[in-house]
Amino acid sequence: MGLLEVYTQLQTTSQLPESLWDEWLWQTDPEEKYSPDVLLNRCQLLGLLVCIYKGLTAQAETCLVEARLTLMEKPIHAMTLRELKDTIENLQMEWPSFLQRLPDNPNAQQNLDGVVGMIDQCMARFGVLCAQAGTPEVMDDLCSVDSHQDHTTNLLRVTTACIRRTICTFLVLYRHLHLLAVAKPVPDEWCDCGISKYHVEASSDDFNLLCMHLCLPVAGRLNYKHDFPEMYNHVSQVVFFHNPEYQRIPRTPLEKLSTAPLEQVLPAIWQLYPDIGVKYEEDMIDLVGKGKGWWWLVVAGRVYLVDPDNGVWYSPNVTSLLQHVYMKRPGS
Repeated sequence: MGLLEVYTQLQTTSQLPESLWDEWLWQTDPEEKYSPDVLLNRCQLLGLLVCIYKGLTAQAETCLVEARLTLMEKPIHAMTLRELKDTIENLQMEWPSFLQRLPDNPNAQQNLDGVVGMIDQCMARFGVLCAQAGTPEVMDDLCSVDSHQDHTTNLLRVTTACIRRTICTFLVLYRHLHLLAVAKPVPDEWCDCGISKYHVEASSDDFNLLCMHLCLPVAGRLNYKHDFPEMYNHVSQVVFFHNPEYQRIPRTPLEKLSTAPLEQVLPAIWQLYPDIGVKYEEDMIDLVGKGKGWWWLVVAGRVYLVDPDNGVWYSPNVTSLLQHVYMKRPGS
């Protein structure tokens, strides 16, 4: 079904095709170049339709989430554009820390449910703001709005650049939520997989690269690529854009790797098992279609292992993923 048909269906029935969610999340290319006439690619256009749909069907609810994830007590459905953008940007920054705290949180499921509700409501509110022009009091972020129609009214509309950036952020946030929902747990334990000092030394460049990816806010690299088209060359640009004070993390010695964080260990494993690919949160990834081999999925603050059947596995210790999942494959 074409996008115009989907939009017409949404206008007449307030419904979207059931397959559209998976298509948006996993079967379109987030990095596809957009048409100069539209300034949005297919992935972003599908995400905009989802936002508008959520805006049409949303119900105001109270979300019980950690204080660090919220900036104000104001209901999301009543937020101005600036307030909504601040809330979403705070989510981007705090999400990796939230995931790290989750295992020790006695109310983990309740807080996670609250975050899901919060993201749903943010998306619904953004859909409402995009679907119609608003007054300056509501559209209060001058960098994200322009005049509606022919400048004869004081009404404002959300700019295409703001839509593009916000939809990309929602895409990656919902990818994270999907991964949390489907990931199969693996014991958090160190497994000796034969890492030597030579693997550690040979993986220095990969180590620095992985550290930079893991420290980015959610959707940081994807948004940078779309905000500065044709200018992106390396993830370091995005890192210093968000944190000009960033400094390289020192490498942990081989004898201490068993208690080191995953970014210290995984690059050496890449040297040992180069047949396991690597993908990042903004890549063209189809987790609902046919699988394409083994690969590590690096997202903001976390790494998953994906098997050839698109099964997603997670452990804080990547050597455990290697030992209990990859090494147990048929024929190993």
